[in-house]
Amino acid sequence: MVQLLLISTLVMLLSFGSDTKRAIVELSRGVVVSGEVIRHDENILVLQDREGKLHVIELDKTHRFEILVDSGEDKFGTVILKDGRRLRGVILENEFEEVIVRVNGIELRFDRSNVEQVTLDPPFEESYTRLMNDVDFEDEEEFRFLIEWLIYKDKHELAKGHLEDCKFNSPHIDSLKRRVELKLKPKQPKQDEDTNALSIPSEAQKNLRILSPEEVSLIRAYESNVNLLPKLNVSDKTRRKLIQEYGRSPMFQRDPSLRTTVLDGSDEVVFKLIRFLNAEHLYEDIHEIEEPYALELYRTHVHDAWLINRCGTTDCHGGGNAGILFLFQEPKLDDQSRYANLLMLDRLKVDPELPLINYDQPWQSLLLQYGLDRDDAQHPHPEVKGWKPVKELQTDAGRKAVIEWIQAMRQMPRPKYPIDFPLPESN
Repeated sequence: MVQLLLISTLVMLLSFGSDTKRAIVELSRGVVVSGEVIRHDENILVLQDREGKLHVIELDKTHRFEILVDSGEDKFGTVILKDGRRLRGVILENEFEEVIVRVNGIELRFDRSNVEQVTLDPPFEESYTRLMNDVDFEDEEEFRFLIEWLIYKDKHELAKGHLEDCKFNSPHIDSLKRRVELKLKPKQPKQDEDTNALSIPSEAQKNLRILSPEEVSLIRAYESNVNLLPKLNVSDKTRRKLIQEYGRSPMFQRDPSLRTTVLDGSDEVVFKLIRFLNAEHLYEDIHEIEEPYALELYRTHVHDAWLINRCGTTDCHGGGNAGILFLFQEPKLDDQSRYANLLMLDRLKVDPELPLINYDQPWQSLLLQYGLDRDDAQHPHPEVKGWKPVKELQTDAGRKAVIEWIQAMRQMPRPKYPIDFPLPESN
């Protein structure tokens, strides 16, 4: 009798029809069921697979379940792979068999078995309206949060309009105005760069700067591996901001306990949630964070091991004749200069074809190639008087240490720190 009632109920549900949702349920390790959602209550999911068979599933007894989000040219989100990588881009296809995401113009395909989850960003208009209703425009800190968020979303014209209308007058607001103006400034076409530019002195050195303590913390947050997090402190204010912006999202609606987790949970759990929600703009409020693993390798394997002592001397890239690549020696062995040098290596183009740090092919990094003996290098250092190969890179251990660091820094896609950092230009 019970079975007959259940079948009758399912037939009625099928006959009425509704907006079709799709789901994948991992009943146990390696046992997966997928199909259209017929019914979804708090703990019961009724699924019709592609063969038409109905499955009544108790969700609290499953290993994992996911409602598949929509895909298309206007769907921007994150593909989370089972190996821990996270790829942000346009979700072109989100199917039972495969997922296709466009990252920086490149379409990447993944077998569904390698995908942990696909999430979509909330529509900009929805988030913007909610923020406009929640932000206190008499509070400079909340206003700055709004502008930072707009910059993060590449809504620079909108940010400019708010900045022009605001009544605040402070160094922070002036900095935001400069950042927005730089973003809106038309980019001038660059002439082909000379690979020998390393030997050319640059007047632009006088405009260079080291990083602030806040920028140091920001880079640490971006480079933190969620599977190997450093010690950090997420303030109560940052937690409230997270709820303010995402508290009405479907994820929080499905699990009301998330609010309590954000307010009272460990710093590590809240940071992972910030990363999961792609709320990287909140990193700017995290000022207490220790050195993550990738940056520890940069410090011990590269910067302090040989870069600043061999390449950053006054006779080389730390002096007046440094050319296009300039390395800060002061404050000596301090993260403000250390990370400024990292930004220089990450962003500076000394060769139109080859980056100083090649995250996809570490061995091809000019940082490594230029330090090798000319007979060993595929891309030797330009002919410069007084140049010598880096002693530490003449051993397998030294070269492997550099490659290990670059591999630890690899993310898909690489984060773009919201830091306006002047670079030298060749004369």
